[in-house]
Amino acid sequence: DGKREAEAEMERLREDNEFLNARVRQLTDFDYAVEREHLTKEIREAQKRTHEAEADNRRLQERGRELGKALYAHRADLHCYSSRPCPTCRNSAEVLGIADKVPYCCSREETDTKARESIQHKEGE
Repeated sequence: DGKREAEAEMERLREDNEFLNARVRQLTDFDYAVEREHLTKEIREAQKRTHEAEADNRRLQERGRELGKALYAHRADLHCYSSRPCPTCRNSAEVLGIADKVPYCCSREETDTKARESIQHKEGE
């Protein structure tokens, strides 16, 4: 009798073990599914942020090109009387004989400021 009881107990323990192993696999599969869903959601959000950042970057690059063109056009409009040749007429203040009479009117800082003001004025319209 003791042997049968031991065998019956072992069989019951095997069944319990199989049941518990199956339950662990179910929970593990569920945990993986939940984690996979969570990660997929995070990936989608990151992709969305990436696309938005790329679009912002393209807009900023285009804006930078527009500002660069406007600045270049504004500088070309200025008549430079420095010792360097004027980009428009290729003359310099020394060649024109007025170096001591004309201020250095188109320094880079002043030109940049004037260009920014011109651009801001145009944007305000």
